[in-house]
Amino acid sequence: MGAAENLNHSFQYLYDSEGKESHVVVPINLLEEFLEDVQDSRDIKQLKNEPTVSFDDFIADLKEDGKL
Repeated sequence: MGAAENLNHSFQYLYDSEGKESHVVVPINLLEEFLEDVQDSRDIKQLKNEPTVSFDDFIADLKEDGKL
């Protein structure tokens, strides 16, 4: 089950003196998953214009280099 499926049950809300939501407490495991997703998104954007290679060429290169 993904973290997003139970988000509302995992957060604790803190309120200011006027009763308005002012802060939220997030479980560390959800925060870590969120930060990983943000980093993955950044990595994908950075690599978006990188040249690609076919799977067959990739395997051939590994074999040629003695890594497979």
